[in-house]
Amino acid sequence: MPAFLRSFFGRVTLTLLLAPATVSAHDADLATYQIRYQAGQWQFELMVPLRGLERSLTARSGGNDLPASGSTAYKEHIVALIKQDFDVRVTGATAGGKAVTHVTVGLGRGRLRLDDHMSVFVFEITGMPERVDLLDFRLPGMAENAQQNNILYLVDGEERRRYILNAGNDFSGVDRGFFTPGR
Repeated sequence: MPAFLRSFFGRVTLTLLLAPATVSAHDADLATYQIRYQAGQWQFELMVPLRGLERSLTARSGGNDLPASGSTAYKEHIVALIKQDFDVRVTGATAGGKAVTHVTVGLGRGRLRLDDHMSVFVFEITGMPERVDLLDFRLPGMAENAQQNNILYLVDGEERRRYILNAGNDFSGVDRGFFTPGR
C-alpha cells in the first residue's frame, strides 16, 4: 500500500478510536420482557434501566410529585405501572380440555431489584390455561419515551421466540402456537 494511503487510513483509524462514544451501553429507551414457561410455572420478567421507568412515571404523574426514590411507595408506583401495562390475552384449553378464548391473564406476586444500571422485575403470571395456543399481547411499557423499543422473548425451556414492540406496531403482537405442546 502506498505511504499516503497508509497515512490517511492511520489518521482515520486513530480519529475513530479517539472519538467520544455517544451510545449508552444501557439505553433507557430499550426494555427486555420475557414471558416464560418452565417446570409448570408461568413468569413475566422485565429488565430495564431505572431511568426509563422513572421517565415514564414522571410523564404519567401529571406534574404530581413522586415518592422518594427507593422508598416503599416509590416501588409500589413502579410495580403498579408495570402491572397496568401488562395486557395479555390467551386462547387455549383448560386441564379438562375446555376451550378458552381471549382470557385476560394478570401478574401476581413478584420480586424486584432496582438499579440504575439494570432493574429486574419478576412476577408470576396468573390465570393461564393449561394449554396455550395463542397469545395476544400489548406491552406498552414506557411508550411515552419517543424512541422506546421493547423486546419480548417468549421462552419455553430452551426454545425462544422474539418480538420487537414499538410505536410502529402499537407495542403489540400475536403469537400462534409457540407454547402449544407438540408444535
